[in-house]
Amino acid sequence: MIVYLARHGEKLAGNYFNPALRHQDEPLTERGQRQAAALADLLAASNVQQLVISQYLRTAETARPLAARLLSTPGVDARANELDSGLLDGLTEAQVRERYPDVWAALTAHASDFRFPEGETGAETAARMLALLDDVRQGGRDAAILCHEGIIRTTLCAVLGMPVWFRYRFKIDFCGVSALEWHDDGAYWRVLYVNRTAM
Repeated sequence: MIVYLARHGEKLAGNYFNPALRHQDEPLTERGQRQAAALADLLAASNVQQLVISQYLRTAETARPLAARLLSTPGVDARANELDSGLLDGLTEAQVRERYPDVWAALTAHASDFRFPEGETGAETAARMLALLDDVRQGGRDAAILCHEGIIRTTLCAVLGMPVWFRYRFKIDFCGVSALEWHDDGAYWRVLYVNRTAM
């Protein structure tokens, strides 16, 4: 089976803080909506039969064109949420450097895992996404998970056996799709491609 990890479309700038998520929850821009329509064209040509989204508005809006094509209601799963950057969410680089110099040093060194203040580690992010992949795999049907840049990059590291801090070596564009294929014989995920876009 194949699981397609797709990043949401381009999001609006501004203050869209969602207290339930403790993070910014931006809707899509008009360009993001066009990207979502192009993503639907790309994935509708595959054999996707399961659709999972994170709890964020931008993934729900990105999923709408594809859900309409598939005549399917997306399942919402918190394990597909973006890597939890805790108190860093919404801060500029300058603000992070000033308020959290140790975190900034770890973030830019790309040499070890670390915990975001009141957030999570890369290893914790990878673990929850691998658990989601395992549950989706149990369904036995090709699936699309519409989620976020950071968690896609971290998941790619996990399935390739790379340290999670290597996630910055991957580039994931808005509505970029990365495909994973499950192999029962070796019980592993194989990466078919990374960051394929339709526009």
